[in-house]
Order: sequence, then structure tokens, then C-alpha cells
Amino acid sequence: MNFDFKSIKTKYFYTGLSLFTFFVAMQLTNWLPLRYWGIWGGGDFIDSQQILRWSQCYKIQNDSIFLSYGECSGFIYGSTLVRIISLFNVNPSNVQIFGHSLLLLLAFTISRQVGNFDKLRANPLILFVVLSPPILLLAERANFDILMLALISSSGSLFAKNHHSWALVPLALATLFKFYTLPLFLLYFLLNRSKKSKAITLFTGVAVSVRVILDLMLIQNSFPSGSWAMFGVSIWTRYLADLNMLEQDEATALVSGSIIFLLAFAVTVILLKRLDISFTSRDISDERTRVLFYLFYGTHLSCFCLGMNYDYRLVFFMLSSIIYLYSFVSKREKGYIVVLVSTLLSVWFTYPVPRLSPIGDLTTEIMTVILGIRCVQLLKLDLKKNAF
Repeated sequence: MNFDFKSIKTKYFYTGLSLFTFFVAMQLTNWLPLRYWGIWGGGDFIDSQQILRWSQCYKIQNDSIFLSYGECSGFIYGSTLVRIISLFNVNPSNVQIFGHSLLLLLAFTISRQVGNFDKLRANPLILFVVLSPPILLLAERANFDILMLALISSSGSLFAKNHHSWALVPLALATLFKFYTLPLFLLYFLLNRSKKSKAITLFTGVAVSVRVILDLMLIQNSFPSGSWAMFGVSIWTRYLADLNMLEQDEATALVSGSIIFLLAFAVTVILLKRLDISFTSRDISDERTRVLFYLFYGTHLSCFCLGMNYDYRLVFFMLSSIIYLYSFVSKREKGYIVVLVSTLLSVWFTYPVPRLSPIGDLTTEIMTVILGIRCVQLLKLDLKKNAF
């Protein structure tokens, strides 16, 4: 296999290197913006450090890390994650090397979607999306969602090159690490054209689902709740619960949040029609772009509907929005301004202006609807082609 290194550099190498350099500079200055906003984690990659600590506990205590009590408890992800880290014997003392490796991975994964400097000069406001608080928080904590992002991106690239079976490997690994990518198996099942590929996808999805269910049965710790640093379908009922206006439980949050989201969907569609903003269903020839859009948006939607939706997981929403702005709408159309402004409001009203965070949550819901409409339109075109 021959690699055109010059072409790779032109496309994203220098963007990735620049972004990694920025992250390292932030680490050396103890992440000044995050300290100013009051969400600094101490500059020691605390999320990675915790996962590495859990992996050490797993070697000694095994499944007891899923308990809700004890010195080494509270683990709420897939057991495959701590098993693999334990196998490689990575411990908390290696956190700086491990954390900087994740920063490098994050920088180059994002750069693949952002493109080269010429592309950024043509769309300079994209930088305000890429360097927004959720991305900085994801990097500062070296959260394992960085690895999830890289695995999903790798899976999409393999699928777009017709390596359908190989694409299941990183997707399965991601799902065994954290559960929210499980619905993406259904997407691959629908997009696969051959019966053999569909059968392999179905078998892999079922096998992964069994492991996910077994891990969920082990978890005794309650999933996080509350409105701080969260987004998603249940956010409004969480706000009401914080104001003691509603007694919150998971069922109430899900039902009430779903009703509110349906109302937001209806209002968004009506406003788009009134403002004469059309989102056409024209085909996008680049299959990699379409597949990655499906995967990033599908992951965002999964997180949006679940309780484990911390704001740094807005990275999937951001990348699907960037793909939308680059590939699905012209800068001359009204839709471009709507998507760009809504994305910026979503990601910048999270931490710097916490009292205005409901505005960010509202625009996140609006954008979830807009991106969803485009996703359904493209998916219908792909499924129609698969039918022949």
C-alpha cells in the first residue's frame, strides 16, 4: 500500500500539529481559560488518571469495581476497557505520557474533519467551534471519549472504503468501552448492501450487546444526574428539579424530556418553513463524508437521549456540524448562518456564561433537529440506492 505523505500533510498534518501544540501550551500554562471559568481539573489528566486507577483495581478486585461503595468502586463503563489497560500494565504513574498521547490523538482526529489552513481561512469561525470549552475540557482531562472519537472515525473511514467487516472492529471495541455507540450497529446493518455483510454486522452487534448487558448488570453505582455540565433530552426536567419544582426520577426525566424535545422539533420545523430556510436532500458524492456524518450525528443523538451526556461529548455534535457546514450547505444560503450561529451558541454558552446555559441547551436541541433532518434525507437516498 502506497501512502502519499505530501497529500496527507496538505490535508490535515499541519492543522493537527498546530492543534496539538496548542493543547501542550495549554497544559504548560495550567489551562488558563478553564481556571478562569472555574472548571479546571488540576492539569493532571484526571479522567485518564481515574481510569488507570480503576484498571489497577480491576487486577486485584475484578468486578467489585462496579460496586457503589469502597475505595476502588464506582466504575460505570464496559469491563473490556479496564481489562485491556490492565493487560498492558498501564498504571497511574504513566498518566502524563498517556494523557499527552490522547492529546495527540484528539488533535489529529479533529484535524481530519477540519482540514488544512486554506479551508480554515475560508471558514475562520470554525476555529471558535474547535477551540470551544467542551473541547478544552475533553483535552484537559484526557477523557477516554477521545479514544471513542478516534475509534468511531477509524470505523467510518474503513466502512467508506468498503472494508465493512474491518469497520466493525473499532466500532465493537468502542461499544465495549462505553455503551453509547451500540445503536451504530443498526446503521451499518442498514447501509450494508450484501446479505453476507448484513449477517456479519448482525452477529457482531448481538455478541457485543450481550457483553454490554452483562456489564450493565454489574453496575451498582447510579448514573450521574443533575443539570450541571450536562446536555440532552432530559435537561429541562433537571433544571426544574434543581429549582425544586419537580421531583426528578429517571422515568420522569425521560418521558418529560421526550415530550419537550418533540415540541422543540415541531417548533423548529415550523420556524424553518416560516423563514424559508430549506435543507435540500441533494446527494453528497463523497461516501466518507456521509458515513462520518451518520456516525458522529448518531453518536451525538445516542448521548443526547441518555443520562451519561457530559458536555465534553458535544465533540460528536461539533464534528457533525462542521461536516454539515463544509459539505451540505452553501455559505450563501440562510441555513449556513443558522447552523453556524446555533453551533457556536451551543458550545460557548456551556461554561463561560453558566446563567445563560439554557440558551445553549435550546440551540443544541434545535441543531439536533436540523442535523437529524439532514441525516434522514441522506440516509433515505443511500437506502434507496442499496435497494437496486
